[in-house]
Amino acid sequence: MSFVRTGTAVLRQYRPYGNAPPPTPDFTNTAEAFKTKTTKEILRSYLVYKMFTFEGIVSRSQKLIKVSRTLLGQTLFNKVMRATIYGQFVGGEDVAELKPTISRLKASGVHPILDYAVEEDIPEKEVVMEIRQKDTPLNPTYGDTHPQFKPTNSPGDFVVRSSARTYFYKDEEKCDQNMEHFLHCINCAADASEGTDAFAAVKVTGLGRTEFLLRLSEVVVGSKDLFSKLAGSDDVTTAQITPASFYAGLHTMGFQVSESTSERLFKELDQSKLGRVSWFNWSSNFQPSLEIHKMFRTTKGSKGRFLLATLDEEEQRQMRSMVARAETLAECASNRGVRMMIDAEQTYFQPAIHHLTVHTLMPKYNSKKPIVYNTIQAYLKDSGSALRQDFATSDVMGFSYGMKLVRGAYMEQERYHASQKGYPDPIFGTKGGTDENYERLLVALLQRVQSGRTHIMVATHNEQSVQMAINRMKELGINPADGTVVFAQLLGMRDHISFPWVKPAIVFTSTCRMVQ
Repeated sequence: MSFVRTGTAVLRQYRPYGNAPPPTPDFTNTAEAFKTKTTKEILRSYLVYKMFTFEGIVSRSQKLIKVSRTLLGQTLFNKVMRATIYGQFVGGEDVAELKPTISRLKASGVHPILDYAVEEDIPEKEVVMEIRQKDTPLNPTYGDTHPQFKPTNSPGDFVVRSSARTYFYKDEEKCDQNMEHFLHCINCAADASEGTDAFAAVKVTGLGRTEFLLRLSEVVVGSKDLFSKLAGSDDVTTAQITPASFYAGLHTMGFQVSESTSERLFKELDQSKLGRVSWFNWSSNFQPSLEIHKMFRTTKGSKGRFLLATLDEEEQRQMRSMVARAETLAECASNRGVRMMIDAEQTYFQPAIHHLTVHTLMPKYNSKKPIVYNTIQAYLKDSGSALRQDFATSDVMGFSYGMKLVRGAYMEQERYHASQKGYPDPIFGTKGGTDENYERLLVALLQRVQSGRTHIMVATHNEQSVQMAINRMKELGINPADGTVVFAQLLGMRDHISFPWVKPAIVFTSTCRMVQ
């Protein structure tokens, strides 16, 4: 089966292919790949991709677009874009425009993921990698250790340099409007799926204030660091806080407490009365009401910053609002039989997004089957440990794990931000490093699929990765028709990978963006 990412929803449709293993793919089968396209569409594809081979055009694309819009006028500019780039990669402006594309894809056995792109044009001077001076400043916290979560203090310090979408907060009403757009996406996916499973994509930066996501990310990472110090180990999936490690950790951080005081504080934290506290116990039990929480929250370290970042009352209100929007979407997705993919975003937002996805939504909505999907970006150096932690969380909390594996879309932003803030580049230094990591993660995921505990979406335009995944599925005896493994590409990209696989019973999706 196949999916093509469109822009608002996912159409997922199964075929009764049985258990026959897929044959070896033929990526040279251009007749199969382009049989649904007209000569005009093939010529357009050639023109667009030929244009992208010129570095001068690609590097100056934003300026060229701005100049073209000025010279041609909006009406003529729109016609030119529809005839070229927009027409190549975008499904349409609304559901009515999407229908012909959806019908054509479904006729070939490829199924669309409708990805509603609701971002607006934002002047560059406003597209600051948060936070503008007019925003409420963050309270001083554990932030010296995690400079990626520090706000930018002046407008224009960092202009977004990536085509990947990030929603920039305006107000709560705008977030509610974005939620309605995502609900529309989910319902369109369900309606188009004709009774079978569907997919829809959601951006968390559309559901809450981006400054708040920075703040929450600092809180999440700071809490994990604190656990590691008290457990005496960086591996939170296996580490446990014991009375001895707790006492040693307190003294390492400069708390000169007696053994009796340490024992009393530990007992308050060890609410399960097991004599040890795992990361999962810590995540549930380390609440603001505890004395130990108050101690870390109000104690400053050597640099004059508090040892634990916390949310103030306004930030807690924003947290409740964001969670409520996300749960509204997940509830709708669950009721309509749609799988909701939470897109990964920049690393300085990702801890908050991951916490919402894996620790809040998945336990509630993935008890029987994956409704909520997390996204792992293979170009990140810590993606392997993040995946292992997700596996452990799924096992301990007893939910089904859904995951989309991508390489990553924010490389320029990540590297620029790291250089400006003075922390290590989080991305592998070479494409080869990313490719190797992608395949390592994919092998681990397919092994989990075989065990029946995981469903995955292999999102890639890389022939080698697709070939490797298919071969591994054969070795593991994974039925390609049961929908536990699906493949995805962007609409208009690498059609020679998507289409030849349909008849051999592989699930393929294509992301068809719906852009207004």
